[in-house]
Amino acid sequence: EDGKLLVGGAFTTLNGTNRSSLARFNIDGNLDANFDPSVNGPVSTIVVLRDGKILVGGQFTALGKTARNRIGRLNPDGTVDPDFNPDANGAVRTLALQTDGRILLGGSFTTVGGLARHRLARVRDLCRDLVRGRVPRRRHHHRGGAGGELPDGPAARRREERPREREPARELGAALRDEDGER
Repeated sequence: EDGKLLVGGAFTTLNGTNRSSLARFNIDGNLDANFDPSVNGPVSTIVVLRDGKILVGGQFTALGKTARNRIGRLNPDGTVDPDFNPDANGAVRTLALQTDGRILLGGSFTTVGGLARHRLARVRDLCRDLVRGRVPRRRHHHRGGAGGELPDGPAARRREERPREREPARELGAALRDEDGER
């Protein structure tokens, strides 16, 4: 909306200025001097949210001085959003935002948030849901397997994942359904 351009990759300087893997250019083409999140590894994917916050994924383990394993969210000024930390154990190569605010991530990870999620995961932005006055319900019909939405809270993380047998074509569809059975 503001006409600025975000650039991610595996670089340490842009236009002679130190910038680590993520930078923003103003509409006039000059590097935005006020935006310097200092990422410690390559950035592969960027999504700008409606509120101006920035989702980034890649092969990094820190945004600025804050630990963020391969996925994180920045405030519009480049500071780390402390309320978002899905924690992937392998590279995040792509991100997509669904209309309901949930976030799809794809990459070479096998766990997200400590749960088995092989190359595809869906996470919700719990803080955004609470701000909107919605308390999301837990999903109980999908356990283990590829993809799926991460359950909320530490109790859900401790629950043992038990895969169920399903037809492969139905597995992905089930993984992408919301609590009401809709896609």
